[in-house]
Amino acid sequence: MIWAINHKVPLNSNLKITDDKIICSDINNNLIYFNKNNGEILKLIPTENTTLTNEFNNNISKYNKDLFFINSFGSLYSSNIETMNLNWFVNLNSSSDLNKSNLFNGSKIVTNGDKVIVSSTRNTYLIDNKTGSIIKKLNFASKIKPIINNKICFFLTKNNFLIAFDLENNQILHSQDINSTVANYLKTKKQELNYKIMMLLNNELIIFLKNSYILNFTINGKLKEIKKLPSKINTFPILIDSSIIFLN
Repeated sequence: MIWAINHKVPLNSNLKITDDKIICSDINNNLIYFNKNNGEILKLIPTENTTLTNEFNNNISKYNKDLFFINSFGSLYSSNIETMNLNWFVNLNSSSDLNKSNLFNGSKIVTNGDKVIVSSTRNTYLIDNKTGSIIKKLNFASKIKPIINNKICFFLTKNNFLIAFDLENNQILHSQDINSTVANYLKTKKQELNYKIMMLLNNELIIFLKNSYILNFTINGKLKEIKKLPSKINTFPILIDSSIIFLN
């Protein structure tokens, strides 16, 4: 054991690690910089707190020297990792009524070049990572973390559409209803599918379902194959040496 600390407030985000810092947040929406070597708090940045909670976990992403943090209030913050000072912030929660049903619930942040991409409860935003200005507001929300490949962003929306979006021209390339596509492929009735994670493997989109099935799409949106794993996925799969590894 090198060190251990009791923060006394439950932590509620993923971790980001730099050369000398560990960065995360707690359930009070504090953004915290820890010293990686001894656990000392280098800086604590308070953001909007909410008295109610939902299933949303605060999310942190980093790109070069900038950190991006979205909290349960629906505010996106940019911070300089070296100075630990804030660059800008913008609120993406479309509702000012903070009851249980209107709390922010979005997907994980993804960054690409000069853009930050984040979904709120109803919309997806393309945001300038230097200024925080909204470049484009899209009328769909992502159900799981989007994937970016060669300036094309792939979304799996809350209404079960697979969308390919051109980040250079800010336009949709193609979209399709996955539930209908799978039903047509299997020649069965349309059913509601439950998604776990989406990956880009060998230049193809692989969507893992919670019932242990895998959907294999080409990047052009064509359903190529449906496979069934030998056992149900209990964890999010990871990639190691060209293999997909998960716990059942």
